[in-house]
Amino acid sequence: MNYPVIIFTYNRVSHVRTLITSLLQCRSLSNRDIYIFSDGASKKEEYEKVLKVRDYLLDVKKTNTDLSIKIIESKENKGLANSIISGVTKIINEYEAAIVIEDDNIVSPFFLEYMDKMLQFHRNDSRIFAIGAYSFPFKKPKGFQEKSFLSGRISSYAWGTWVENWNTIDWEVAKYKKFKFNMKQRKEFNKYGNDRALMLDKQKKGLINSWAIRFEFEMFLQSKYCVLPVESLVKNTGNDGSGTHSSEANYEFDTTLTQAEYFELERLEVNDEIAYNFSKKYNYSVFRRFMVFIVRILLGL
Repeated sequence: MNYPVIIFTYNRVSHVRTLITSLLQCRSLSNRDIYIFSDGASKKEEYEKVLKVRDYLLDVKKTNTDLSIKIIESKENKGLANSIISGVTKIINEYEAAIVIEDDNIVSPFFLEYMDKMLQFHRNDSRIFAIGAYSFPFKKPKGFQEKSFLSGRISSYAWGTWVENWNTIDWEVAKYKKFKFNMKQRKEFNKYGNDRALMLDKQKKGLINSWAIRFEFEMFLQSKYCVLPVESLVKNTGNDGSGTHSSEANYEFDTTLTQAEYFELERLEVNDEIAYNFSKKYNYSVFRRFMVFIVRILLGL
């Protein structure tokens, strides 16, 4: 089955062009619906940049008449988190599952085939909450041969999930109250990066607006995982200072975009060594953990 692709864009036409160019080179692109959401300008000086993105998208649609491309323009600025939550909810409820891409990425020619096959294969595995397509180099356990692994963390760059999982997510995070001072839960949540509990604190304080940390918290509460590739099928181009959140990015993990077919389909098991080696790149240093402690005090957490 060819699942729909949902793309979220804002005001960087060069990044959008790079993504679309790589997407048009993907195998299995035809016979699927492509939805492109264009967020409105947040301020007057961004208006012309948004128009350039929209002009480019219309040109793509006109020159690729064999593809089913639908462009959804927002008059107001929703911001990335709200755009993704509302946009994915609208589209995924019409389908079994959906593939989501942010606009500042390059995808492998095999990206769509990978996502389709993984979504089909893992759909009936109750342990799996989502499929991711991005990874970065990390130390593998001796003798580790698998092409994919399970993680409690998802990359927001490019991913997919099923409608029944998406609709279970509590975007208001009602269970945060019990989590806030539960040191055992906080430690367990931080198994996949000790930045996560603080990110959730900031989310609830209104200091950040992240769909991903809320997505991951729901995945954690349900004791489920994301399937990630050992070799990345996505390369991010957004941490160049041009994006709304570029200066706020804590991590810039360069990776090599695989050009190989990547369709090993097998039941995966949690590997604690993989979890540790993968997640430690997200971990705060001792100094930063001290600063986190100070921040929590200042925030009243």
